[in-house]
Amino acid sequence: MKVMAVDLNTVIKYANEYRFLRILPATNIDSLLAAGILSKNLREHGVEAPINLSPKIVIDVKDEPLLLLDLPKPSSSGDNVLSIKYTDESSITARLVHYIDKLFGITWYDKFLAIIAGIHRELDVGREGFQGYERDFLDELAKANYIGVDLGFRLWGWKKRSFHKALYRTLIPFIPGYSGDPHQAAENLKKILGIKELDRLMGDNVFAEHDLEKTKLFLEKFSETIEGVEQEVRRRILIKMLGYVYVVNLGNYVADVLEIFGALEVYESMAEENVNNIPLVSADYTILNQLIAMYTQIIDELSVEAATLIKQYLHTRIPVFEGLDTIKRPELLIDIIRSMELIPDKKCITIEVDGRYVTSISEYIRVNPEYDRAYNLCDESQICILDERNVLIKA
Repeated sequence: MKVMAVDLNTVIKYANEYRFLRILPATNIDSLLAAGILSKNLREHGVEAPINLSPKIVIDVKDEPLLLLDLPKPSSSGDNVLSIKYTDESSITARLVHYIDKLFGITWYDKFLAIIAGIHRELDVGREGFQGYERDFLDELAKANYIGVDLGFRLWGWKKRSFHKALYRTLIPFIPGYSGDPHQAAENLKKILGIKELDRLMGDNVFAEHDLEKTKLFLEKFSETIEGVEQEVRRRILIKMLGYVYVVNLGNYVADVLEIFGALEVYESMAEENVNNIPLVSADYTILNQLIAMYTQIIDELSVEAATLIKQYLHTRIPVFEGLDTIKRPELLIDIIRSMELIPDKKCITIEVDGRYVTSISEYIRVNPEYDRAYNLCDESQICILDERNVLIKA
């Protein structure tokens, strides 16, 4: 934690000295939210802080301060390049928000976005929930009635949608036999619960905090219907599926926080350029509401496509996905597989888009730590193109 504080002191020192800081985040949800919040708060205090996703600036920029968020600093770069990496204690967003709050003060909404980043990092999974700065923000926002916290099924929209719909829309955690498979999910639920009608069945009809024996019995039967994975993976899915759930008041709209996280993941995957818009949600929650609306329109179709691809991977363990229609970037599929703890050690997860096999720069350098080469060859939205021999080529 001390190292992070020193890094942030150095970041702010450079920013104040130059009255300028260029920010280059990785394309994960945590880093993109952190970039938006840092840029906004620095601008409010007289520091120009543009966000640039093009990795080539790491090589090209020599005379201005540059901050990398969750991207490694190449050995060829100079002292002007600073880097903050994710560790397991708190998200990058939460660390930045905590630091900025001590320095300038910060809005409740930025603290809320730090909670979203923590959900992305799965830091609230398990009995204890959040343990880092996210825990402090959650307690503060709950006391101020911005956020409601409860126990339940950690499904996208479980408080607002039918239990069936929340199950098949949820892609993280991915639940084989349910995620992206509305027909199979319906058949399984009817059999487990002994009912014929699912439209009015809500999650709290199944989960009862005052009757945990009933919930335990449901989960035992539910576990037996999870398809295509060994017992240990089923156990991990159940752990991630049960726990803390949240709602948030966004103006006149009460939103499911886990569904907001899902909306960000899905929106990013819908088009290569969408990654540029995620930092903008830090400006105003009306932008977040717009992304939720777009997610609602496409999630049923996209979840089916994602489920087909993930089932294929579970069967073959080949991390190459072809025949995509709604998914245009690899981050969502990478995050699904990472959540299942089934990331391949020595191969990049790649998708075929318009006849090209692509991955993200973060995924490429996870397997091939050729930082300078990746920063030179990957494109301005951190998409890397691989040839038929899996060799990185110019995007």
